[in-house]
Amino acid sequence: MHVRDANALRAKRGLSHLQVGSIAMYDNAVRHSTRMGHGAPFDHQPIRKGVRVGKGLPCEAELSAENIAQNNVPFSGQADPAKICVDDWEDSPGHLSNMLDAGNVNTVIGICIDTED
Repeated sequence: MHVRDANALRAKRGLSHLQVGSIAMYDNAVRHSTRMGHGAPFDHQPIRKGVRVGKGLPCEAELSAENIAQNNVPFSGQADPAKICVDDWEDSPGHLSNMLDAGNVNTVIGICIDTED
């Protein structure tokens, strides 16, 4: 799971654990993931305090950061797609910075599973 893996990474560096965010934050993440999973550009969404820009969705966070990833790992029990994402983010300075920012205290994850080949 993303939260467990991200928190393990933060704990190694003496940072507090991320807490699971609100339903509004989760809804934002799922909507954005679903859009990208169904053909929208794979991109970061600009966020300003209170509103996800261009979408009018609530986002109560004072500080926000977004890590997005795409992989082709099936949910087969052989590999954990979320762990693969966190491992990849650890190797990316920008993504790592987002995960280790002490100002980030909440996290959510949005997933879109494409069942087509």
